[in-house]
Amino acid sequence: MPIPVEHHSIIADRGKNNSPVSSDAVVPYWSSHLDSAASEKIVPHWHGCVEKPEVVKEVIRLLREHLREKGNASKQR
Repeated sequence: MPIPVEHHSIIADRGKNNSPVSSDAVVPYWSSHLDSAASEKIVPHWHGCVEKPEVVKEVIRLLREHLREKGNASKQR
């Protein structure tokens, strides 16, 4: 199903750096990848990598980007 909002992907690959045939030990890359994602970050970890520094950094980057875009949209009104 189409995702009706802008979205991003953070995908783990167990550190093997072999996308698109990689896996995070739970889900294969091809099942995680979304062509419709505005961005995709591949991190060298297993499936439960939400606490890893590069994952946290990417989430913060995306949130800041979203806030900047919201701020610019408000200024244009």
